[in-house]
Amino acid sequence: QQHAYKLFALDIDRGELIPVNCLSGHALFLSRDRSLSVSARDLPSVNSNSIYFSLHRDPVVVHSVRTGFSERLAVSCQIHDGKDRIRPSVRLSPLLTIF
Repeated sequence: QQHAYKLFALDIDRGELIPVNCLSGHALFLSRDRSLSVSARDLPSVNSNSIYFSLHRDPVVVHSVRTGFSERLAVSCQIHDGKDRIRPSVRLSPLLTIF
């Protein structure tokens, strides 16, 4: 199943929707009840000009505003199954000891 997405900014003064084709190096995270915009420059694992969200069957989808393409992220990124946590949300890296 394919989905189509279009992003708009609302100009309140004019009452118009303006098409958006760039997030100026930010990434937008959307959920049902909140959203968050972050600078991708400060987070190397986040793609700039992208929207991250979840669909009913896909744990996380990333949509590129620039190219218009979307992709499902790896299921291994999933930390819950919609009901219960199945993985820790933070994965610790092994510590290295240098002699």
